[in-house]
Amino acid sequence: MARLLERLSPHAPEPIDSGVVAGQSNRCSGAITLFTDYGLNGPYVGQLKSRLIQTSALLASPSPTIVDLMHDAPQFDPQRSAYLLAPCLPYLPSRSVLLAVVDPGVGSERAGLAIKLADSWLVGPDNGLMAVAAKRFGAKETYRLAHPQTGVSPTFHGRDVFADVAVELAQDIAQGDPRESSAHQSTRAIDSKTSPADFGQPHMDRAFLLSDMDTSSTGAIVGRDWPEDIDEIIYRDGYGNLHTGRRAATVNDAARLLISESEIRRAEKFADVAPGELFWYENSMGMVEVAANCESASHLLGEGGKIGTRFGWIN
Repeated sequence: MARLLERLSPHAPEPIDSGVVAGQSNRCSGAITLFTDYGLNGPYVGQLKSRLIQTSALLASPSPTIVDLMHDAPQFDPQRSAYLLAPCLPYLPSRSVLLAVVDPGVGSERAGLAIKLADSWLVGPDNGLMAVAAKRFGAKETYRLAHPQTGVSPTFHGRDVFADVAVELAQDIAQGDPRESSAHQSTRAIDSKTSPADFGQPHMDRAFLLSDMDTSSTGAIVGRDWPEDIDEIIYRDGYGNLHTGRRAATVNDAARLLISESEIRRAEKFADVAPGELFWYENSMGMVEVAANCESASHLLGEGGKIGTRFGWIN
């Protein structure tokens, strides 16, 4: 049986005491949260969720609670997505698994990762997508997934590789002590001989066994050297508000944000400015966000409101 995971360096800062990165209540133990750029049009999100249910059935475990965090992460852009993903972690269930897929290199030699935080896991591609979260909240253990052999779509590792790993980790969390590595306690496997007729879905023709994790080697994940913050627009939400990769706590409250020749002052909330006026504020996840009262900041800024636009500060 091919090795599933290969250990990387586990050294990182200690996690903060909230959300998925530390111990809350156990009510959502074993939940799986999804963060992808798949979009809601087409079959991809549905097939991913169906695979989670399939794999749970093959492991004779209850289907996990599935949380759709977002499916419109910046497309083909793991770096900007990484700065959007990290601030979401404190607001996710503790003792859970975050399955993250923004994967333009799917099917290539890029590896997959399973990263253990305080009592939860991140699962996804080794392309930097999970690097900011791992560094900011403290990776306790990091494993590399072996490259899949057969029975795997080269363009859909989210469904055919990462989903199966996420289910096994979620099952371990639900049944055991999340402080203990699944590498040393899981002995369950997906039955490689299960008939597809049993489930009415594609045949899973390979076995995953977390006890086969190779913990002998070390290495660095992609994105480990990325900065803690970036002064760049990384996401536009449905209101036209512009999310950035800068933590608000790192900026002076009196600082004005300079973008597209506009100097934008800080406000605490929308009602503090006139309708249609641009401002920046600390959003609900602690990040700098550019918005306008009852208007689209993206529309008001025009070319300056596009994803990837960099900005500066005037103190």
